[in-house]
Amino acid sequence: MKCKKNVSFFCTLTAGIILLSACSQNTELNTEKAKDTNKAETTAGTVYTDFENNYVAVSEDGYYFWEGVSGGRLMFMDRKSGKTVPLCNKPDCTHEDRDWNCNASFQDPGYQLEADGMQGDGIDHNYLMYYEDSLYAVGCDPENYAALYRIKPDGSGEWEKCARLYKTDYSSTGHWKSLQTFFIDDGRVYYVDRNQESQQLVSMDLDGEDREVIFESEEGMTAEVYRLKKNGNYLYYQVLTYEGEDYENYEGGLYQYDPAAGKSSMVKEMLVVPYSVRGDQIYYGNEEGLCCYSMKNQTTEVLNDTSMKMPYITLTEEYIAIFDYDGRELTLYHYDGEEIVSVCDENMSMCWGGDSQRLFGETSDAEQSSCWTTLDITNTSGDMEWKR
Repeated sequence: MKCKKNVSFFCTLTAGIILLSACSQNTELNTEKAKDTNKAETTAGTVYTDFENNYVAVSEDGYYFWEGVSGGRLMFMDRKSGKTVPLCNKPDCTHEDRDWNCNASFQDPGYQLEADGMQGDGIDHNYLMYYEDSLYAVGCDPENYAALYRIKPDGSGEWEKCARLYKTDYSSTGHWKSLQTFFIDDGRVYYVDRNQESQQLVSMDLDGEDREVIFESEEGMTAEVYRLKKNGNYLYYQVLTYEGEDYENYEGGLYQYDPAAGKSSMVKEMLVVPYSVRGDQIYYGNEEGLCCYSMKNQTTEVLNDTSMKMPYITLTEEYIAIFDYDGRELTLYHYDGEEIVSVCDENMSMCWGGDSQRLFGETSDAEQSSCWTTLDITNTSGDMEWKR
């Protein structure tokens, strides 16, 4: 289906995409039951994780994130105690920001621009992933390639380059384009190549071999590829394509990629708002309310008819968490749609996801700089509030 709408509507939609972070026309879906892969086993039991754009990396022991949401030092929060420390194991280190002798401080791409002349060479302070006892990030190497890096999760050692992803235009523009998102699973990295006229979704081995283009738009169309998520044996991603500067004839939706078959198929047409997947069900919110779409039956059920405007959604083991950006309100629902509790904080700007223990949000400090805040959801019967 193609739509022609006014520019203001499209800009509102694409603003949400930017804030985040040719498929086969076959619409057949493999709905074979598979275990969820958005959960980690810990000594405390199963912990379901669901994060928007991988701003937080999750291990069995805790959480990794950049101090200022997209900047600052690399931090670690212990899962049990909730204590947060810079990810540096040097005993006499003061852990000062931009002290390059501290293992928690890393140069951004472009930090050496004035001194070295159009040389990127740094780690992108945005997205992180924990995979098989390593912490992964994307950066710009000295030859201005976007590259995948990894580091030990105990605060020791330096970033090691694993694979080059694509050549950037940094040498000519001096501008680093963040990858928006990437995902690692089963020994492969999935990422969006933003250095093409139209974005491509690409997969390759962690050593940089066996490159495969999963999605690319048709000739004459501009594409935005975003919001990668894994559930069961499948990778999910959203696509929005359009023509010209006036954003005409835009179309899109949610796709499911089967790595075993090497094929993508449309799951739900025009589903371009935040979503999350659990088993056969896709959850999202819109003007109709909190919705649940069955991929097997291809039917939609409205679980709660409270109207929503493109809310951010997080699935935990017990709850559906909905964050309303306009109202700065976080609401927890049971999976049958029953509302449990709402927490409002006018200083909140975003909820980036979480797990069965806590949700992670973004707020501002006294200097109006972005910083993290968390919400404990293990007890919903008492007073709940976001805490820095």
